[in-house]
Amino acid sequence: MAADKVAPYYQGLVLDVDDDLPKFPAHMLPICFTPSQSHVPLECGGDSDAVWFWDFEDEPWPGDTGVNLGFVASTFQSFLDGLRVPTP
Repeated sequence: MAADKVAPYYQGLVLDVDDDLPKFPAHMLPICFTPSQSHVPLECGGDSDAVWFWDFEDEPWPGDTGVNLGFVASTFQSFLDGLRVPTP
């Protein structure tokens, strides 16, 4: 996707004032999403390149911390190393 199309999408995720959409911290870049509109953001711009799962649904997570953000991998490389192609 061209950068001129990605930038407005990202700005909407970070700055949009709609109350019904999740707002990403500016240091997180969504790298993929699910059919249910949940996203997988990459932490960037600092010492960490951790990968997270941002749940769009309002259902509580186990332990209900009030945060719909779950840890996936400590680095982007470990996230990529963990991906597998499903066997048919």
